[in-house]
Amino acid sequence: MEKIKVCYVNFDFDYQLSKENFSISIEPESNINNKLRYLFFWSCSSHESLFSFDKTYCEKYKLIIKKYRNIDLLTSDKSDGELSFWWGDCSTEEKWKLEKKINSKFVSAQVENELGMSSKSIIKDFEVSDLCENKLLKKEHGFTGRGFVKSKNFKGPVLIEELFDRVNDYGTIIDANKKVIFRNFVSQTGQYVGSHFSKDYKNELSEVLEVQTNIFHKYKQKFNISKLQIDSFTYLDGGKVCWRYLCEVNHRRSIGQLAYKIHTELGNQESLFILIPLVNKFVTSELVYNEKEKSGILKLSHETEKMQCFLITAKTTQEIRVFFEESKLANLVPIIKL
Repeated sequence: MEKIKVCYVNFDFDYQLSKENFSISIEPESNINNKLRYLFFWSCSSHESLFSFDKTYCEKYKLIIKKYRNIDLLTSDKSDGELSFWWGDCSTEEKWKLEKKINSKFVSAQVENELGMSSKSIIKDFEVSDLCENKLLKKEHGFTGRGFVKSKNFKGPVLIEELFDRVNDYGTIIDANKKVIFRNFVSQTGQYVGSHFSKDYKNELSEVLEVQTNIFHKYKQKFNISKLQIDSFTYLDGGKVCWRYLCEVNHRRSIGQLAYKIHTELGNQESLFILIPLVNKFVTSELVYNEKEKSGILKLSHETEKMQCFLITAKTTQEIRVFFEESKLANLVPIIKL
């Protein structure tokens, strides 16, 4: 029998990488961990247990997940052995330093330049007066903002990029066994709200996958990695649609990867994954998911969670669009256009 692995679901991985000095930090009150921890149950394996300080889940909710995934949901408030850092591995100083390099936005800029894709500048001594409008500002880890930075506490190098007229965002997962490309939806402030999975993307964007395979091999050569998610997007330049093949990379789990796993287990030919904050008057019509047909809308979050999550799945984009609009979810996420 395989040993149970106790997992610490560290959605705050990027925050840990942004620290100047290494420290193992198990945060029981981390806001992002509390908001997203339940997603572990929808993608964990049968030998993984959720390390949880005081968060409990009602039995009805756990039975719903067990019904669809056919596994027992395990939780533990202590670990007899070593904790597994589930979202991203920063369990030792050596691993932390390596992950800082792999996930660095500055390194992704260097890789772009090495592959002849783009030119960016890094301002080593940040000054607000150095900046101008219509620019995208990125710290090395976990920060993106537009225009002027107003925080008096902000110091250090920053990546300054052109603010593109973006059209569509994409995520690509590449490892030894697969190449998967899917569309992502983000708000104007850069907040992730969902992903759309369709086999058509792989066929339509085969040339893009070739370019991103080269990016993957470049990272593999530099860091000996076996898996990577590459974020990219299209933008308008003089009315022409162009590609930014490498926006940034994630050498960790990502919401897109998690959504793809849920799609492969519970989805049909196409799926729309939605993740949005709980708001007042959060009203939808009755949500129905046909397990046998793998069609309809499955609510993945408990009604009390601060981040609400849904899977809409069907054979075609048109069917998903109908489910999306008739359920009134389209009113909550108007940025999603299929």
